[in-house]
Amino acid sequence: MPYYNCKVAEESGKVQHLKYFADSIDEIKQLVAKDGYLLLDITEVYTVSTIAKRRFNLRDFLTFNQELYILIKAGQPLVRALEIILEKLPQKKGIYRVIESIRKDIAQGYSLSEAMEKFPEYFPLLYISNVKAGERGGNLVERLKEYQIFMKKTEEMRRKIVSASVYPIMVLSVIVAAVIFLFTYVIPNFSKIYLEANVDLPMATVILLKLTDIFKVVLPFLILAIILGFIFVNRIKNTFKGKLLIDDFKLKIPFISTIYKNYLVSNFARTLSAIVKGGIPLVTALKITSNVSTNASFSEKLKKATKLVEEGNSLSLSLEETDLFPSIALRLIKSGEGTGSLSEMLDEVAEYYDNLVVDALTMVTTLVEPALMIVMGFVVGIIVIAMYLPIFSLAGAVGG
Repeated sequence: MPYYNCKVAEESGKVQHLKYFADSIDEIKQLVAKDGYLLLDITEVYTVSTIAKRRFNLRDFLTFNQELYILIKAGQPLVRALEIILEKLPQKKGIYRVIESIRKDIAQGYSLSEAMEKFPEYFPLLYISNVKAGERGGNLVERLKEYQIFMKKTEEMRRKIVSASVYPIMVLSVIVAAVIFLFTYVIPNFSKIYLEANVDLPMATVILLKLTDIFKVVLPFLILAIILGFIFVNRIKNTFKGKLLIDDFKLKIPFISTIYKNYLVSNFARTLSAIVKGGIPLVTALKITSNVSTNASFSEKLKKATKLVEEGNSLSLSLEETDLFPSIALRLIKSGEGTGSLSEMLDEVAEYYDNLVVDALTMVTTLVEPALMIVMGFVVGIIVIAMYLPIFSLAGAVGG
């Protein structure tokens, strides 16, 4: 969703500079009019698609945020805090030039968030919104700390998912590689020996040799199909409709989709909580959250829920309309709305579904690993037995 700088005038004639999130300039005009302002000028700052193009790597980003938090907490003025951070950085790194530019802007009177807005390719929209909320509320230190905690929890969850996926993928890759090796090298060599010996082969061995002949013909086409499929998927992923189609499919895969939805719900709750804690209005917070979602289909449904909230519906009721949120999550969010503790309830939702995802991944890993090993042993065992049966027959004949 585009992010716009707007120059507006109040009825009294006072001019202000405001920022709005919207899908089009027409929607901006409606929002400005709804707020009771006269639109004088409008400039698109950036879109969410540009945010992902270039950023600090995660370690640099978290280190920068942690150092900034510690120095400001210690009482250092913002400009001096940035100077201290710059002293430790190599001048050739891109991060040095960005921070130096921010330092100069702040020295000239810009706020930290305004200076960071010039580098949307480096600073995520969520982070800038968090900093801006801290500046407005006079609690920048707390907001920087909250964001650090948010990022660490998000990264920890991502690492757990990757870790749970790596071993099964490695085992599956070994199985595929072993089968290819057997069918392209081992079995053909045995086949030559049997042809030269001119012996009658058991039916199991004959079937295996025929399968080998078919496999040798099919393999090049199979590899080509995989490469073309990979290229095709990558291309359609770069289009909005293609990404929407793929992401929607991810939400419908049996069993896997349940774990994936729980992960998206957890990520949504944690992100929305981090923004709401900063004092950002709920509608704006929802727009930001929907734009930073990693799943396009999930994001589009969140945008529809956001419009329902704009129309005056409760958050829990609006999210229920998406058919993506489990009843437990909706009950907790509804409870938070009723008691005025929405951010706390969102944290509870994130924690609850984090645990569900971790437990599900642990169970899958525990079941899949031995299952793959059994499959590998079964396949290799069948091939070995089929190839050695003629040898046993020959040995029996010689012994007789």
